[in-house]
Amino acid sequence: MARFLFHCAHQQDPPTKKERHIEKESIMESEQQVLIYAPAINKASSAIAGFQKEMENLVMVESMEVCRTITSLSRRLRRFESRPEVVVLLAADKKDLSELLAIRSLFRDLRIILLLPDREPETISKGHTLMPRFLAYCDSNFRDVTAVLNKMLKG
Repeated sequence: MARFLFHCAHQQDPPTKKERHIEKESIMESEQQVLIYAPAINKASSAIAGFQKEMENLVMVESMEVCRTITSLSRRLRRFESRPEVVVLLAADKKDLSELLAIRSLFRDLRIILLLPDREPETISKGHTLMPRFLAYCDSNFRDVTAVLNKMLKG
């Protein structure tokens, strides 16, 4: 589309319909499909490592973007030109979950997979306010998470 506008501004022939379609496909292929929030802290490092290993087996590296801080996640979600298809949020502790809740308006209209730090009813209740499509726990087997993610991406 930008190429089309550039051509119009310079009085050249606009690209053909086929050229615009090819350009649109290449832009769509370069967009991030999966955005992962996985904080870099010691107590969650084994959970994060296990999760990332499972994710790398499932998703191509170039279609996955990882944010390590709430600030970087917030900044990334504010870029409207390339919204991710799925957001995976790993709340390593209750503080992480509280920080995610503070920016919940940025998750509107996004498909979320949420990994909670524990199975306490209060934590689960708070997690549900983010309206995830799938909810799991940091100490669980990540194969179910990757299976759900795979289905969400295909479907």
